[in-house]
Amino acid sequence: MLEHARHYVGSCDPSISGYEGHNQLYRVACILVDKFDLPLTQAWRLLLEFNTRCLPPWTKVELIHKLADAFKVVGVFYDEPDLMVQLPFEANAATFDDSDFIIPIAKTTPTPHAKPVCKGFGPGTDEYLQRLASLRGISIEGLRWAQERGVLVFGFFAGLPVFGVTDQSGAVLEIRRLDGKPFPAIGNLSERKSHAVRGSSKRHPVGINEARDCTHIIVCEGVPDFLSAHDIILRAPTARPAAMSVACAPIALLSANVTIDDAALPVFKGKYIRILYHNDAGAGWTGARRWQQQIVKAGAFSCDFFHFKKVTGTSVKDLNEYLVAVDAGQLGSDHSVLEGFWP
Repeated sequence: MLEHARHYVGSCDPSISGYEGHNQLYRVACILVDKFDLPLTQAWRLLLEFNTRCLPPWTKVELIHKLADAFKVVGVFYDEPDLMVQLPFEANAATFDDSDFIIPIAKTTPTPHAKPVCKGFGPGTDEYLQRLASLRGISIEGLRWAQERGVLVFGFFAGLPVFGVTDQSGAVLEIRRLDGKPFPAIGNLSERKSHAVRGSSKRHPVGINEARDCTHIIVCEGVPDFLSAHDIILRAPTARPAAMSVACAPIALLSANVTIDDAALPVFKGKYIRILYHNDAGAGWTGARRWQQQIVKAGAFSCDFFHFKKVTGTSVKDLNEYLVAVDAGQLGSDHSVLEGFWP
């Protein structure tokens, strides 16, 4: 298996700085760990060999970080400082002992904790819907549909009117100010544009249970994109209110730096999935690839991406910006996000 993996990785394109090099390095690390099921030291050996073709070669810190992230995909957790001490990085490192001498960190089951308190949050008035529509450039129809599904709520936090997203699980409530301003620093919390109410689980995909009966699921990142996805689905030529709840629906992860909660993964089985990631400095793409790995393993029929900057040829980096640009006449068709996917 080691020689098969060496041959395969030898045929992979090198990782080149400025040409999504981080993504290519992570992809190769995942191939070694997931596709070929190599133990740590063998995967490290081949990653070092791959590194000799990279432009420029990656540092030991960068290689270890990518390899540790790849092992997380298969549920194995290593302590990176331990790897720094114990993994060799000399020119002849390919000759070291194959024994897996570094013990993974045990994957612990999180201690159950109270869910966020959603009391006082609920449907908004027409005025609130209009304020949110003006703030984020999302249609009233899209916001109404999100509210009808129970994933868009309004309320007050620290005396401020806010909007937020949640779902029937009650596992998460993330809020933003309705005036678009950031929340001020309070106690140990710094100034922030979005606030996850205490007890919220960032790993829980918002709306996953509501999408259970759908054949197609859009995976978004963050609150504005989640609400924008409701608008985009309504704009599809064949969208019909009576069929939407069982045809295509959005879900959202509220951070690019998390894995999808294992309890949510069975919902993806047999479904068509499209990930609308944030095309930003790199965190969005890394998170999207991590989610794709999980979703494919869960048995999805397909799971692809929409690359905003690549497809539009503009600086638009996420779904909410895309929606605003379409309505401003800066882009062509507003249906291309769903092109080749649904309907």
